[in-house]
Amino acid sequence: MSVIAGRLPARVAALSAFQAAGIFNEADLFACAALLNAIAAPPDLDAAIVLGLALAVRAPREGHVCVELADIAQRMAGYGAGSDLSWPEPTSWVRELSACPELVSAAADAHSMPRHPLVLADGRLYLARAWADERQLAERLTTLAQQPVSVAAEPHYTAGLSPDQLAAMQLLLAGRFGVLTGGPGTGKTTTIARVLLALLHAAPAAFQFAVAAPTGKAASRLHEVLLAACRQAGAPEHLLQRVQAARAGTLHRLLGSGPQRAAGRYTANAANPLQLDLLIIDEVSMVSLPLMARTVAALRADARLLLVGDPDQLVSVEVGSVLADIVRVPPDRSTLPVLQRVARLTQSHRFVPGSAMAALAASMAAGDAEGTLAVLSAARADVRWIDPAADAGQLRELQHEVGRHAQHIAAQAAAGDAPAALASLYFLRTLCAHRHGPWGVNEWNGLIERQVHPAAGEQWFVGLPVMVTSNDAKLGLFNGDIGVVVHHNGQRRVAFSDANESAQSVRYFSPAQLGSTEPVHAMTIHKSQGSEFAQVVVVLPPAGSRLLTRELLYTAFTRARQSLTVVGTAAALRTAVATPVARASGLSQQLLQAALLEEPAPERGGSATQK
Repeated sequence: MSVIAGRLPARVAALSAFQAAGIFNEADLFACAALLNAIAAPPDLDAAIVLGLALAVRAPREGHVCVELADIAQRMAGYGAGSDLSWPEPTSWVRELSACPELVSAAADAHSMPRHPLVLADGRLYLARAWADERQLAERLTTLAQQPVSVAAEPHYTAGLSPDQLAAMQLLLAGRFGVLTGGPGTGKTTTIARVLLALLHAAPAAFQFAVAAPTGKAASRLHEVLLAACRQAGAPEHLLQRVQAARAGTLHRLLGSGPQRAAGRYTANAANPLQLDLLIIDEVSMVSLPLMARTVAALRADARLLLVGDPDQLVSVEVGSVLADIVRVPPDRSTLPVLQRVARLTQSHRFVPGSAMAALAASMAAGDAEGTLAVLSAARADVRWIDPAADAGQLRELQHEVGRHAQHIAAQAAAGDAPAALASLYFLRTLCAHRHGPWGVNEWNGLIERQVHPAAGEQWFVGLPVMVTSNDAKLGLFNGDIGVVVHHNGQRRVAFSDANESAQSVRYFSPAQLGSTEPVHAMTIHKSQGSEFAQVVVVLPPAGSRLLTRELLYTAFTRARQSLTVVGTAAALRTAVATPVARASGLSQQLLQAALLEEPAPERGGSATQK
């Protein structure tokens, strides 16, 4: 720390104990110093104020929108010597920050000029940009939620729906804003497809809609599944053609993001809104607060917005937990306009009632660690638990098992049977929490690869499964798409399914055509979100890993359709189930304030009617 401290102003270098405890890193402290220098802060600034600034700078790195001053000491107690640090008393801390006009604005004054780096609101300390994103999103969602615009569904579009799907469909058709939540297999896509058909049936030919998601793969898969669900519902050909022609892609691409644009700035915005009557966003649990704020700001005032996702799954790798903040609001706030637009599907059609998979999903969602361990411990055909410390023999057999599956894929690839090899990719998949280390993706990829292709050094060997890690619209390949190297017409080609996770039609590419890729015998749990496999092997790190959360475990376990094998200690499992993601955020409170302060806003140019 001495070298770093010598390059920092004394008031920032004084935070060395917090850095030594692992709370701050070097970048946090230098960013803090830069902000103080930019506003020409007085040299005698109180230490508590500098600490608050450093924590606000650090917050986005950990996914937090803000700093909850009242409990930050408790949150930080798990960091090395964090419990031994000297923290300001919260009430006096808030008072000192409020009395620092050079650095801090109250929420009521946050829009005044000149702008200050920090905003203090109800004991929460924000970077100014984060506060603005949260406030603007809350206001816009509340405005949308207060605009009734009902559409009646034709009876044939409601046929075959379960009672909770039918109720959800009716709620989503009754306003400009709606949220559809539910666990795996509850029929979210089926319900959204019926909502879409009802809207298209009632709308003029000029009605424009798009489907989007955080990743290109998720957006492409949603588009394909929606089209299939519309066909299954018996939609007429002219409506199917409109669904087929709809825009589908990442939110960044929809908004006009590109390498030439500054970070966070998009072509589409409030001054240049998207020309859409409807936007459907899937996998919303993975959407960050800044991206959701930019997306909602870029919608026309008369557009519809439908959000779809599972709040129990992994949150965004960036800032915020938007979906969870919207749906997990205390009961005393259940009358919020936004909450009244939330539909929940609870009946799973994937897991057989009473099965181990259904019991696991329920116990994890409830935070019941002992119940989760009890299900894993029972002798069930569809669930297996291997403790690596106690069951070394079973672990070796599992490693041979996943190796034999990889060899089976390689044999199909060598025979030129690309459809079979691609289908086999989704039969069994190994998922890891970490990328590095003995329980990480790299280790398991190497372990499996050595069983398939013992000769080292060959990059594109036949049978190698690869994941695309960047979007390439010209090739029609997106981040998360998975292919396999096969023999094709006497050459090595990388085969991809034409429709995600379906091997009915295959596209072939030379390895030289592809951009960035990585082996995918094993993959991270984060990368698996939105996919499903017949059999899943989940490899957990030791109990000390900070990645072990309930959402991580739930996401990993619910990727399996038929059977699940868990590699991990009882301590790791208990830690994960007992540790929900707790991101500091004020979005729920902002939604409450927006509802109290705003009257229902009339639409521009007239009453709410179906476009």
